[in-house]
Amino acid sequence: MAPRVEELKIKITNSKRKITNFAKFIDGYTAERDFPALQKRTNDLEREFEEFDKFFNELERIANPPIDSSSSQSIRRETLSNSVRNPKKSLPCVNLPTFSGSYEAWLGFHDLFKSLVDNDDEIPDIEKLYHLKGSLKGEAAEIIASIELSSENYKVALDLLKERYDNRKIIRQTHVKALLNLTHLSKGFPVRSLLDQIQKHVRALEALKEPVERWDTLLVKIIEQKLNTFIREKSEDSSCESENPTYKELITFLQRRAQFEETKSDQIQGRSQNLSDRKPFNSRPNQRSQQAFAVSTTNSSCPHCQGEHVICNCEPFKKLTPHDRFKAIKKAALCINCFCSNHRVYLCTASPCRKCGRKHHTLLHFEKGKTGESSESQPAVQSQSVLNLHAVPKGC
Repeated sequence: MAPRVEELKIKITNSKRKITNFAKFIDGYTAERDFPALQKRTNDLEREFEEFDKFFNELERIANPPIDSSSSQSIRRETLSNSVRNPKKSLPCVNLPTFSGSYEAWLGFHDLFKSLVDNDDEIPDIEKLYHLKGSLKGEAAEIIASIELSSENYKVALDLLKERYDNRKIIRQTHVKALLNLTHLSKGFPVRSLLDQIQKHVRALEALKEPVERWDTLLVKIIEQKLNTFIREKSEDSSCESENPTYKELITFLQRRAQFEETKSDQIQGRSQNLSDRKPFNSRPNQRSQQAFAVSTTNSSCPHCQGEHVICNCEPFKKLTPHDRFKAIKKAALCINCFCSNHRVYLCTASPCRKCGRKHHTLLHFEKGKTGESSESQPAVQSQSVLNLHAVPKGC
């Protein structure tokens, strides 16, 4: 008998684990997301309770001394303690479903509230009404706001809500309208978001016993209208061998596409992070190149001859003496170091004169003893050049 006892213990443990998983599902329940799976999970839970009772009763008969006959019910309650079965200790802490008046969410809210609260005979009706009021928001809360807390009013309040929202015709129309008005694919509404919306409404219609399995042509057409040209062409390529693409085939394609987009997005983010982490030690750009670019772009018209070239390439300008070039640069309100017009010379970061290392352009350098320039006049002009470093006009 020992092997059988061990086998029963393992099965009982597995049943308790599945029941605990259902309790976790209830704690994190969201009507819009989890309603399609609620009915299946509820049916599975009932089966697990039946299996648990069967295994436990058999273990009772084998065990010596016999186990108290109330143990089965006790363990069942313990398994769901602090979540479902002990209202006085746990219900205030349970994340009961909330409902704000949306027809789409009514069935999920009603079925879950019924499973957690309404079907539990151990909860007094006045407590049921208290939890019902606490689960309602907005328009739905206003419907029963004037009903006082009492045992007799629980059924009244629940019936008022059913009368208002338990309209299967309107619920069906709401889900169908939502399918027809799906948001088009865009950068802010990717394939995954569209896919989630489609499946949510289709599953809800299936739960309402609508023959969704016969709507392939209609659903495919509705969904294709929400795709952009690129995704639609990809979809047609993937189903080119099928004469009549089905809803399931299209959903499978969108699932693969959503996974591809998510993977691609992760890779792009990873590359961007790597690039941002690999900043050069000296991120300061080549200032001379910047200034040369500025000269070639901002001063495309020569200020000396108005030709279509920069002033340092101007032949008439080059033919002038250094002293006359200096005057031409000052007249044009340019920086005497780089010939740009967007800063003052003392702020210029371009390289200085290649001949003397001073803060002026090489074309403005005065060669001593050069023909046409007296040695006496050279220092005076040179001094004037240096003095003007701090007297550059505002236009420079």
